Amino acid sequence: FISFTLTPLDDGDADLYLTTSRANEPGQSSYDLRSTGWSGADTIVIRPGEEHYCTQCTFFLAVYGFKETSYSLVASTGLTSLACGTAMSGQAAANEFVYYSFYHTGTGGDVEITITGLTGDPDVYVTAGGGAAVLPTRDEYIWTSRAAGSDYVLIAEDDTNYCENCEYTIGVYAWSNPST
Repeated sequence: FISFTLTPLDDGDADLYLTTSRANEPGQSSYDLRSTGWSGADTIVIRPGEEHYCTQCTFFLAVYGFKETSYSLVASTGLTSLACGTAMSGQAAANEFVYYSFYHTGTGGDVEITITGLTGDPDVYVTAGGGAAVLPTRDEYIWTSRAAGSDYVLIAEDDTNYCENCEYTIGVYAWSNPST
């Protein structure tokens, strides 16, 4: 997948617009894709197989300041890989997903995923198989934990969706901004 994340660095609000053609400059009235959230980060994710997905092209982006703000803009491809038994730290702005992958070898045993919210309120959504093209969302997932604070998902070996020698894709969704 390819993602573009626009994160305000203050309490402002900016929106993100994208086109794949120089002849169609991005903006409020001209875009192929957009993200116009009310608060927090705005993210555009383009998955393989979707209309505007391409790897040998140029993306044109526009940032519109709905409310004056300073911001960061990050483009990324792929997922951050996790290793069994090794902690990974990360951060997501409110209403933003951060994605990870875990390749489960054929060694058997349950898969346990623990998300410890140091600040804010992260939730976890998980899919299995299919590689990076199967990103979990708040509506599409196999397993989830949405408790206040820390979250835990147990994928038991006898679960019908459990798999060995396959990739689990983990989406961490931030309900609220981390405090500073």
